[in-house]
Amino acid sequence: MDVSQGTYKRISLSVCFLWMMSC
Repeated sequence: MDVSQGTYKRISLSVCFLWMMSC
């Protein structure tokens, strides 16, 4: 569970960062 949640959080941060860069 910890690993899965950590991965999801990491992906979310990456997507948010990419979205900010794109915007």
